Amino acid sequence: MKFPILRILVQHLQLLWSLSIEEQFYLVWPVVLLIGLKLVPRRGKLMLSILLVASISAIAMAVMYEPGTDPSRVYYGTDTRVFAILIGAALAVVWPSRKLSDRIYPSARALLDITGVVGILILLILIGRSNEYDDWLYQFGFLYLSFVTAAVIAVLAHPASRLGKIMACRPLTWIGKRSYSLYIWHYPVIVLSSPTVNTKGVSFTQILLQVTMSVILSAFSYKYVEEPIRRGNFRAQLNLVHKRNMGKPLSGLALMILVFILVLWSMDTTKPQPDLDMPVISQETFQSVDPSDEGEGYSKDTDDLKMEKLRK
Repeated sequence: MKFPILRILVQHLQLLWSLSIEEQFYLVWPVVLLIGLKLVPRRGKLMLSILLVASISAIAMAVMYEPGTDPSRVYYGTDTRVFAILIGAALAVVWPSRKLSDRIYPSARALLDITGVVGILILLILIGRSNEYDDWLYQFGFLYLSFVTAAVIAVLAHPASRLGKIMACRPLTWIGKRSYSLYIWHYPVIVLSSPTVNTKGVSFTQILLQVTMSVILSAFSYKYVEEPIRRGNFRAQLNLVHKRNMGKPLSGLALMILVFILVLWSMDTTKPQPDLDMPVISQETFQSVDPSDEGEGYSKDTDDLKMEKLRK
């Protein structure tokens, strides 16, 4: 694609894949749940039925995935990813947080907290050591991650969990409410502020600036876009911004962010790039020249002549 901005916009729309699966689920699931409650009124059997459907989705992912090929079909497909949402639905059937009591035995409370801590550690380790091209993820790895995540959610949702109270602190709650905004904004910020060819790796300063910019953008979009739309008063919010004369400050902030991204992008693109037409002479290439071919007249000068020929 000749226009990088259009390419970035097209790629940015891929971030909405999870939202599309969720919206499909919201449309179909109420009807399926009503039918399930009629056919299987008991919670335990209903949970097993939901997990059965989830297992079919996970098996479809494992069967359809071909190692070494593009995993987009199974990664973005509704039929191959719905098992994660179904596991959450099964948890909601048998673990309604509103009906759980905070009056439990100390040993049970300790078991809850230990389970939650271990689950979070497992998730952090797997996040640090995995990437989207690992074969094991598509061969029931995502299923395993979904069950671990469901266990952590079960612990945090229980009113007796001390870990749940810790995780409900104000900074984490603030981040959690804006987590989807962070998910949406982080990708264009990273793409627009990163070099096309990166030979030096990512610096700590660059990461800090990208995170800061993502947080600022997500905070503003959450306050002025998401919440007004969610509460049905988006037009009232626009009128409020107009009455308080906040248009200029917001426009200035948007311009500052744009300049920040363009400066980082221009700094990376103006760096001299290596000449790709220059032949690369490796240690293996040098060693491939057999010194015995030169007979007794072989010397270091001979090596220099051969290296000069290879450069030409």
